Amino acid sequence: MEPKIGIVIPWREKPSRLDPFNYVTNWYKKIFPYAELIFADAPGELWQPSASRNIRVRRAQAAHCQILIIGDADSIPEEHALHEALRQAPRDGMVHNPYNVYKHLTFDSTQKYYKGMHVNECQGSLYDDSVGGIWVCTPDAWWEIGGMDEKFLQWGPEDRAFDVAHQIIKGASFIKHNGCLSSLAHDRQELEPAFHRTHSYNTLLFAMYTRTKTSEEILSLVRKEHSELTI
Repeated sequence: MEPKIGIVIPWREKPSRLDPFNYVTNWYKKIFPYAELIFADAPGELWQPSASRNIRVRRAQAAHCQILIIGDADSIPEEHALHEALRQAPRDGMVHNPYNVYKHLTFDSTQKYYKGMHVNECQGSLYDDSVGGIWVCTPDAWWEIGGMDEKFLQWGPEDRAFDVAHQIIKGASFIKHNGCLSSLAHDRQELEPAFHRTHSYNTLLFAMYTRTKTSEEILSLVRKEHSELTI
């Protein structure tokens, strides 16, 4: 019997994000028609993607999902890389990024992508150092590194903090797979209320991760409910 897949998507509605969200969710429904599709939005005035992911990972566990895809509502990996990560993650107990290249598409290319243009032909900015956007792992692997630090607010760099925890506790960065992660265009996070204030706070919080050395230190930091930092 194939393991039950849980697809966790952090989501808080924004007008410009609706088209990417609808495209991404329809893509998952087509590829994994029997998976448990779980949306996540932690309560609070400010968007909390880290807390949202943790909340819905617990819900996926309650639904007896054995393998998880935790993906953003604007991001799509190549199918072959995703299936490869789904096969490997239950065997090695690691967290996987089902891509090794991240491509942020332009607005024009996003529209062409919707119409069937291959990502290789789409214009966009390429990055080879991304560690976010989508993760594949078992629920146990997620919690072995503490889950995501819920002290991070809005976007970034919660994904890099998560990778630091993985490096210290599991001895390696996320496992990469050959493929491209397509990031669909929408209004950028810099336009969201309080972004610059929370980004400065998040940067200081991430600096605390760079000073940790042991599994005990990193887990204590991840699980600490409050930070001495001010927003």
